[in-house]
Amino acid sequence: LRISSNNQFCPMMQHTRVLHKDKNGKVFVLFYEDDSAFSNFHPAKFEAETVKKLVNPDMFKEEETLKFNCSEQYFMYHKALLVGDQKAAKFIHDSKHPMPMKMAGRKLNMNRHDLEKWSQKSQEVMYHACLAKFSQNLELRKLLFRTKGMFLVEASGNDAIWGIGIWKEDP
Repeated sequence: LRISSNNQFCPMMQHTRVLHKDKNGKVFVLFYEDDSAFSNFHPAKFEAETVKKLVNPDMFKEEETLKFNCSEQYFMYHKALLVGDQKAAKFIHDSKHPMPMKMAGRKLNMNRHDLEKWSQKSQEVMYHACLAKFSQNLELRKLLFRTKGMFLVEASGNDAIWGIGIWKEDP
């Protein structure tokens, strides 16, 4: 698989860069923009069972199946539920675009305990989001399968938690 940043044959892979490391044989797929199929901002409709009991078992006893338009929406929806902010969760679920979802997630009133709890639960929440996204969207799943043996890397220069802290254009 050779995909460069100016890839014309697959619009979902634009803004995705494949970096070959000959020294150790590892191949990294660097992505960031929402045009990349691997971005959480990439439009991808899916239905998924919530994981409310995982993030807030004191408040929720039942799960439900909801429709989402991207994995960022699923992720931020559950972040809002973790702190019991039903109003923010509804706003996020009703939003059509990922940036307002992300901003709503950033504005949540989270104390130190909430942040620690979210840090423990967030990977599992994202796992469920990505599982639903890629299992229910054939073209995205094909792209994901083409990366077998490669490392998917969010090349975000301003995020060293989920990203690598550098941009995909950086050397």
